[in-house]
Amino acid sequence: MLANLATGIRLRQSWSLPTVAAVVYELGPPHPVRRRRRRRTALFLVGATLAVCAAGVAGVSVWTFQSVRAAEGPARQAAEAFLRDLAAGDHQSAYGRLCTQTRERMGRDGFAHWYDTQPKIDRFEISDTTVAFRDGRLTSTVTAEVTWASGIVAKQSLPLVTDGGDWRICGYPM
Repeated sequence: MLANLATGIRLRQSWSLPTVAAVVYELGPPHPVRRRRRRRTALFLVGATLAVCAAGVAGVSVWTFQSVRAAEGPARQAAEAFLRDLAAGDHQSAYGRLCTQTRERMGRDGFAHWYDTQPKIDRFEISDTTVAFRDGRLTSTVTAEVTWASGIVAKQSLPLVTDGGDWRICGYPM
């Protein structure tokens, strides 16, 4: 039997063979990659990296804070010793508590002259100590209320640096 379709194609059907419809599928990769898993993995890696960075920053911050807090006591003690030497009239010991740069700039005789022109210290009280990192070096500023022999009370700031492992007055002393 012949069939004429609208397309004009003639099909011949046989009574002995049944007509079989074939379905053809296009095959993709054997296991398709899921976008959700890829995105989840990327987000997990980004989150883990941020967590490690945050932990590192926190660790460095704690270490820096502890270093600065530990340095306040010795800086304060160095300033007290310097002021005690000045109050006692021992300018030789006070000169020894200056940093190398200040000693080279003033010289022993220049410091003795500076000391002789200053009013004498009656008493003093340390009111504040700050420590900071500047140019990769620990620095400190100790503030003291100094009572001069004349009775005048003044706030004095003493700049300190670590020099040879010790805290020393560096810059103009008073």
